[in-house]
Amino acid sequence: MFLALALAACDTGRPAASPYLMASRAEFTRSASWDEESDIAAAARDFLFSQTELYLSGASPAAGGPMAEILALMGREDLITAAQTGAPPARCSVRPPEPVSHVRRAAQDAAAIILIEDGSQPRHRAFLVPLLSGLVEDGFTVYAADALSAGAGRAAFPGIPLITEGVLARDPVYGRVLRQVKAQGLMIVEGSSGWSPPSEIARLTPEERAARQVDMLGERLATEAFSGAEPARVLLHLSRHPGDNALARLEARLEGASGRAPLTVQMSDCEPPGSPRSVLPAEDASGEGAPDIRIGEPVAGFRNGRPDWRRQLGDREVTLPAAFRGLDAPVIVEVRREAETALAVPEDRLLLLPGESLPLMLPPGRYRAEAWTRDGPVGEPVPLTVR
Repeated sequence: MFLALALAACDTGRPAASPYLMASRAEFTRSASWDEESDIAAAARDFLFSQTELYLSGASPAAGGPMAEILALMGREDLITAAQTGAPPARCSVRPPEPVSHVRRAAQDAAAIILIEDGSQPRHRAFLVPLLSGLVEDGFTVYAADALSAGAGRAAFPGIPLITEGVLARDPVYGRVLRQVKAQGLMIVEGSSGWSPPSEIARLTPEERAARQVDMLGERLATEAFSGAEPARVLLHLSRHPGDNALARLEARLEGASGRAPLTVQMSDCEPPGSPRSVLPAEDASGEGAPDIRIGEPVAGFRNGRPDWRRQLGDREVTLPAAFRGLDAPVIVEVRREAETALAVPEDRLLLLPGESLPLMLPPGRYRAEAWTRDGPVGEPVPLTVR
């Protein structure tokens, strides 16, 4: 039973038809049996190494695509930026209103907020870190997300974000959001549980999968969040825009279930790097319908290969342990809180291509840093203290 849960959690954190998830399926079926946390963590790393090989073989890292999402959760947003194309971002605004306060005021009469990000841009979801605390103060009680699944290990490790709770949820910044959700006692509604068989999902386009997923989320929220005697208030976190028609159906379903129209918030890019987070005009050049509010996150600037927005979150630049540097094969470094399980989402994850040495980015605390190549561990875990 545990094996089945682990396989489901690791393999369905996102809709299964995209190439990187199809590649992952072979990784998760190598072992005849798993009975330890470390086996599941090793399978998750195998998936990342398989994606690294696809990237090195020429898979496109274009922003918004599946490879971009994987590079981002391995700490390599710098590799995505080089591949970005399309219309330039809007200019960030230095004028009021302040974005968190603006969303809170606009949501005063709403039973639900739908927040839409780009899953390949972790800086978009970083907005949830300050927003969540304010929404809990305002009476929000439910967090729903399309990227989450009912991961194995939740009962054993309450309060800890786990790599079994969805592929995108393995991103360190997503882990910080999920840790905050759990610490504040919000009810969690997953959007990647209860899917159709993978063979059926594989026949759908990405747009069809996203539409079907938000339809399912709307139904789950209507029955699980809005059907009780106590009025619920919901933050619904979508990792990509599902298309105007699917979004309109979702808005109508939530309004019908709650009696109030939801507030839709779209995360977008703005420039230049280093600007403040901004409230932008709702209309843009994307061709998608205008949201109620558009929040601009400044495009990333990079120093020593790591994005400045992580420094603005309070992360410190930490020198990579000497044992992990300059190897002639791809290396994945993961840094977890000192005493946490191998299933915990790391506070930082970093892909090092052959010969590279980049710094870690960590908030103050005590950690253990570990590194692997395809062949296995690189030395012993290294204790780190960040002040």
